[in-house]
Amino acid sequence: MMRVYEPMFGESVEKTCQMLERMSSGGESAKAEFNGVLIVADVGAKAADLEAVWKSETDRRRAAYEASPEGK
Repeated sequence: MMRVYEPMFGESVEKTCQMLERMSSGGESAKAEFNGVLIVADVGAKAADLEAVWKSETDRRRAAYEASPEGK
């Protein structure tokens, strides 16, 4: 089973990832959706790594949008 974290309005991705790190340190994976991106923290995940994955995905999505006809 995977625990679910619901970020509060105005919360930073950094805080969300810190909460996921804490939740997953108890021996159970955790997940949260932040700005439309699903962040999954496996047991032992580190907040900095989770944030890097989130940033990579948002950068990928931005680049794809900017290259699309809608983004031009």
